[in-house]
Amino acid sequence: MSRLKGSPRGCEAPCPRRSHVMTRKPASARTSTCSSKEWWSRAAPWVSRTAGSLGLPVDHRWILEPSRSKDVSRPGIGFSSVPADSLDIILTMKASNVKKSSRGRGRPPLSQEARHGRAQRILDAAAGLVLERGYDAVSMDDVAQAVGVAKGTLYEHWPNRDELFLTLVHREQDSLATQVTSASPKTVQDLMRETALALLQRPLLVAVLVENSEVWGKQLDRLSPSSIYQSRIASFVEFLTALRERGQVRTDQSISEQIHIVTGVLAGFLMARALIPPTLNIEDSVLAEVMADTAALALGSTGADLPAPAATRLLNAGRDERTRSEA
Repeated sequence: MSRLKGSPRGCEAPCPRRSHVMTRKPASARTSTCSSKEWWSRAAPWVSRTAGSLGLPVDHRWILEPSRSKDVSRPGIGFSSVPADSLDIILTMKASNVKKSSRGRGRPPLSQEARHGRAQRILDAAAGLVLERGYDAVSMDDVAQAVGVAKGTLYEHWPNRDELFLTLVHREQDSLATQVTSASPKTVQDLMRETALALLQRPLLVAVLVENSEVWGKQLDRLSPSSIYQSRIASFVEFLTALRERGQVRTDQSISEQIHIVTGVLAGFLMARALIPPTLNIEDSVLAEVMADTAALALGSTGADLPAPAATRLLNAGRDERTRSEA
């Protein structure tokens, strides 16, 4: 390799930057010493001139280290054969650390659509893992590995694991509401049937409702049914009030009693299913019909059309509340 003239001499102190390493020739070749500050003040102009003459950028990512051989095998550009009384320096530039241009540095930011799609893929992976292993056994590393992204990518969407899985539960609730709304239920019985069917198709929500610790573990402290379904229960009170005013359900029961009836039917049937041997289990559609019939009969439903505004608010209660809080 060619000899570089004008390199700073007489330095044996380490470079002030941690990523730099400097050595001297043996003690017999030493001519003088200098402090780190003095070294840098003398070395910086030389490094800049040398790099500039080669058309290379200079920044803190340059690595200065002792030459071990004239045949430098590491990637980048190396210099050796400096006189014995000078610093023996190799300037090694790693390709991954070089800024090729001042324009377009790094990856362009994701579009809103791409970011949303990535978040959904992460939630899909998290859902599969928590059903397979249980919440307590799933780490952010596990989720990142399942999606094929860096762990830090997850933190671009959620501040911690709890928030990620809470978002997952909210997504399940919103998807249930969308499914039931799309079915356009006309009566109380239709509403109960579509709700029960959508719930049976979402084991994560079932695990919340029956407080399954094998699935949700410690997260149940944040996912208690009373907290997760609080906004929907408040809307259900409004819904029942509208039905009672229209004479579409019994009025000899209090609203509190009717809420217990509906909640007991949903949770009771779901818990009973786990106790019944698989050979006696019935299809989801059949079970949903049985749940709807039981709830409608207990409420004394007349089969009349639902009050549309109250039914819509009931289905979208949780989603509307989160939208308002995020606004």
